[in-house]
Amino acid sequence: MRENELREAAKALGIGRVDFLDYRDSGMAGTPENAHPNALANASAEEVVPRLVAIIRELRPQVVMTFDPGGGYGHPDHMAMSRHPLAACKTSGDAQLYSGLGEPWSPARLVYTVFPRGRLIEISDILKSIGEDSSRYENRMADAWSDEDVHAIIDVSATVEAKWDAVKCHRTQQGTFTMMSRIPEDKAKGFMSRELFAWALPETPPAEMLTDLFDGL
Repeated sequence: MRENELREAAKALGIGRVDFLDYRDSGMAGTPENAHPNALANASAEEVVPRLVAIIRELRPQVVMTFDPGGGYGHPDHMAMSRHPLAACKTSGDAQLYSGLGEPWSPARLVYTVFPRGRLIEISDILKSIGEDSSRYENRMADAWSDEDVHAIIDVSATVEAKWDAVKCHRTQQGTFTMMSRIPEDKAKGFMSRELFAWALPETPPAEMLTDLFDGL
């Protein structure tokens, strides 16, 4: 079901290809799912990284984006898909490694999608303004990504309708606890009209805030 939802969301966004690594959802730490041997969180780097390297070498992307090291809110799968792409991007251009997985290719940039403290405050204020409980977001503020460590703010308002359609495709994730099910559509789309990113590779971030992830490439 979740796979079909993701395929529908990709179609809504105009994405022509989706690759699955075929691991189980790991669930949150401490749950039975988290201990399953086929859970992504339990897969070794030696197993996952070459699979990502093969995809990178085939597609030859300029920019790769993934989760921040904390997984946004500590989800083990998100954390795994932070460290494994980081390792893959560091090694995919090395001709001495992973022979037989395609011609070496190094992406120009790897960036993390981030939800910093300022965004948590923003969504909390929206929820409070309509009389909704904002504690779920306020409880995350102490460990939130630093606003000072945001390196790109992208205006995606021109494509927010497609983004909205994609979000709604994830029907099993649309319970009453989610932000998008609790605030008016116009406010949700306004909030979704910006995407924030932090620098991962190269190690030196840009001197000024980027408004396009392809600036300078």
